[in-house]
Amino acid sequence: MKKKLFIKGKLTILLCFILCFALLLSGCSLFPLDTVKYLNQKVATIEYTSTSGDKNMITITKKDLINAYQNYSSTLSEYGLSGEDAFDQLVQMLINKEVILNEAEKLIEKGDIVVSNATLNQLWTETYDALIDNLADFEQQVIDAWDLKVPAELEENDDETTLTTYTPYQKTAEIVYVDGEYKIKTLSDIEDENVELIYTQGQEIKSINNAVKERIGDSTILKEALKRYTTTLKNNEEGQNLSTDDESVFQREIERIYTNVKENKYVELYNNYYENKTGYSIISVSQVLDYITQKTIASYTKYQIDPDSYDDDILNSREEMWYVMDNNYFYVTHILISFTDEQKEDITNLETMYQSGAITYQDYINGKNLIANSAVVKENGEATSLTPTQLRENLINDLKGLDDNGKAEVLKDYIYAYSGDDGNKNKTYEYIVGTENSSMVDEFNEASRELYNNGKGSFGDVSGLVVTEYGVHIVCYLQPVTNPFTITNVNNFNLVTSDADELAENINIITSTKLSPFYDRTLFDFAYDKLVTDNFSKFESLNVEVLKQGLDIKIYNNNYKDLWENQ
Repeated sequence: MKKKLFIKGKLTILLCFILCFALLLSGCSLFPLDTVKYLNQKVATIEYTSTSGDKNMITITKKDLINAYQNYSSTLSEYGLSGEDAFDQLVQMLINKEVILNEAEKLIEKGDIVVSNATLNQLWTETYDALIDNLADFEQQVIDAWDLKVPAELEENDDETTLTTYTPYQKTAEIVYVDGEYKIKTLSDIEDENVELIYTQGQEIKSINNAVKERIGDSTILKEALKRYTTTLKNNEEGQNLSTDDESVFQREIERIYTNVKENKYVELYNNYYENKTGYSIISVSQVLDYITQKTIASYTKYQIDPDSYDDDILNSREEMWYVMDNNYFYVTHILISFTDEQKEDITNLETMYQSGAITYQDYINGKNLIANSAVVKENGEATSLTPTQLRENLINDLKGLDDNGKAEVLKDYIYAYSGDDGNKNKTYEYIVGTENSSMVDEFNEASRELYNNGKGSFGDVSGLVVTEYGVHIVCYLQPVTNPFTITNVNNFNLVTSDADELAENINIITSTKLSPFYDRTLFDFAYDKLVTDNFSKFESLNVEVLKQGLDIKIYNNNYKDLWENQ
């Protein structure tokens, strides 16, 4: 397959989603925007007939293309697109997005697609959240510029302690074999139809504006942040002959973000409509296998070229790694009995005294153990009479005689009931420790490596009590970090194959390889979710070419030629 054709196959429908969301936070332009005439040059037009028989025209302007490129250039580069190819691809994507939106709006008008109150509330909330996020950036600018020693008012409130409960992975699709071929069947969620709107019908923009102003309140800092936000918006609109009073400028920002969020949702609704209508996903099994292939090759190649980045990536960016280069890393989990602030201070004081020579090592260890024994074991947030030692003994007893699946269930129950660490709850991958490298504290690493036992450790092996500055840890060994597929020749590695037996085996591997022993999320689920949210599914799969029939589409290449020529 030629590279260009491969790239075209990879650039798919959910670019619409990314384009919509990317435009939420657009700032200064990468290109000179001097006049309204320049910005409003048309790069493409779509003429169509409405349901009432009227002729309508959708125009994609140079401004649309510039904004899309500004926010999407890094992903274009990821797929090897630049210059003329990049802008041509973006124009096609913008056309396809408009075609799908047009079809979605028709289906909504006919009632074939229902926009529920829950969806409308989501549009409102996402718009409000985007505005607050933008405002938070300007708030930080104000705090820095005024040299204030105050916490940001728009930061998430971490004061309230909430229990993190186990959230089973909800599968959205599965691979099935139908009529002699593999397809991806979608698994739909049922939406609550009894949700009430959180604003008065038709007053979404006004209510969002009021909610933002209410959030700002009498805060001098937030008022200044809004002023700077509005000034930036005015600068972005310079030369467009728009009203410049603060209220109008900010309302246009609300409308712009709301429109982008709505368009994103409409594309998603059409996607769901199409999938529910056919019963199968717009994403093919071959796309998933090809995605895993390319990501695996990319990781392998990266670490061949830049081996120094490998250790840092595996410890900090596991979700972005698709291939491991050695057998030097393994997964662990733990139960943390958290210390109080006073106990943490006592541990720090002990450390200081030991380092200064004021106490012996044995005094230091005895002191840590004394503090550890006073740590309060909490079950679902409520204090118990258990000591850390008793909790560990209970865990070991409950693990006895079980197979790995049974042990996984016990460990999961203990982690969510007793652990004060939310960092390893509801996660794609468990904690990783290396035989030589780790991002964990030393005591945790030592206990983990003892359990690993030079590769002889068994799933569910439990450490002794490990005392750190954070609390008392009960560390549990899980398994080595390995690859589901091995690359022997990178030039011949391809999971998409015409060999039926090999294809069946590849599908079996991706659908059975669980990323964590505590969840049912498989490698297939991970790749499929990535394709849905981060990448794209083929426009052709969404029947876009059929939707384009009867539309008069024109592209004006010369009107955006300067953009790629002047890069």
